Parts: sequence; C-alpha cells; structure tokens
Amino acid sequence: MKAFFILCLLTIPVLSFSQTLTLEMSNPAPRAGEYFTLSVSTDSLPKAIFGSISRKDFSIYSFGIKDSQQQYFCTEMKATSTGKKTLGPFSINLNGKKYTTNKLNFMVDDSLPEIPEGLWIRKAIVDDTTFYIVIEQRIPALRYNTRKDNEITTNVKEGIDAVATELKDDSISNVSGAGSSSSSYNSLHFDGKPEFMYHSHIYKLIITDKSKRIILTKDDFKGLPNYYKFKDIVIN
Repeated sequence: MKAFFILCLLTIPVLSFSQTLTLEMSNPAPRAGEYFTLSVSTDSLPKAIFGSISRKDFSIYSFGIKDSQQQYFCTEMKATSTGKKTLGPFSINLNGKKYTTNKLNFMVDDSLPEIPEGLWIRKAIVDDTTFYIVIEQRIPALRYNTRKDNEITTNVKEGIDAVATELKDDSISNVSGAGSSSSSYNSLHFDGKPEFMYHSHIYKLIITDKSKRIILTKDDFKGLPNYYKFKDIVIN
C-alpha cells in the first residue's frame, strides 16, 4: 500500500504587480515511497515548471491539473530516500515577465512499519508562523464476515469500532486552524480479507502570537488509544 502526495500550481491571472508564486505541498512531512502533490500558482504548463525536479531524489508519476474552486497545475511524485529535502524555487517566463515560486524545505521520514496497529503523530515546521500536525493511524479489524450476494462472495470488515485520533485544533492557545485534510482506506490481507483501516489527518496551523510558547499536550487530542505513550509536542 502506498500513500501519495501531489505537487500543484494554482492558476491565477497574469498580473503586472504579482511575480511571486506560492509553492505548496499536500503533505509537509512525507514518508519515503509515498506519493505527494506539489503545486504552484501559475498559468504555465505544469511540465514546463516541474521538469527541472531532480530524478535522483524523486520519482515523477504524472503531470496534470487539479480541479477545485481554483485550478492547480500539479505533478504527482514520491520521495525515493529519507532526510532533508528541498523543492524549488521554480521559475517561468510569461508575457515577458519572470515568475518565481518560493522554496520548500522539508524532511522525508522512513516508511511506516508493516504492523496492523499503531499511531504516529508528527510535527512539520514551515516557518515562524506556520506548522503542521500529521496524524497517521492503523486500526486493526477484529473479525471478518463472509457475505454472499448474487453468487459473489465478499469478505466484509467488521468490528473496527475504535475512533480515529484527531487534533482539537480549535482549542489550542495562540494558534488558529488554517484547514485540514484527511484520508482513509482499508488494507487487504493476502487472502483478500481486510487487515486494518489506515487513517491520516493533516492539520495546517497558524501561530497568532509568536511571543507565547506553544506546547501541544495529550489534552489537545481526542481519541488517543490507551497504548499510545504521548510526549508533549514543542512547537516554539
């Protein structure tokens, strides 16, 4: 099983007063072997912008356009090694003007161990005002049930009644939530039976008062399993 991240570019009008483009990642702390999305705001073709990415550290899966309220030019890629990485700045000439993105510095962690149960909470510091909290969790299936429908036998997951761990981002002092994303899927065992549910949640947070120290405690999370040994997360 592989997670992925996509690199995208937000499309904006070509304005004479705006020649700096914002570069973003779908996951600020990817793991080795996971696909992620890189994006930047531009009217250019994605391949023209992302074509300079080193093939030594990253494997490019595709170039494309991501649709939402705004359009993003994207490249889907994955890190092939762990450690500190840098993406950007990228630049392109449009209508006689040079547009340049910011630079992203981030850490690629090792892939998750092959176990059916676990919780992993990480922080990713972007700058002195922005950070992310990344929660990954595997919840094992308790039992299986066989269901027959029109002569087709399927293995149905039952018994996953644990609540996925989440961050109480609306109750942290001197921090405001700036959006979050989540995903989940069921892992299939070799015999086709679900082995566990995988859930991830990425929170983007903005520091509202840089003069105050920010430390996340277990009280800032809900749904922490009993086996998890929580350590305070120091942000600044």
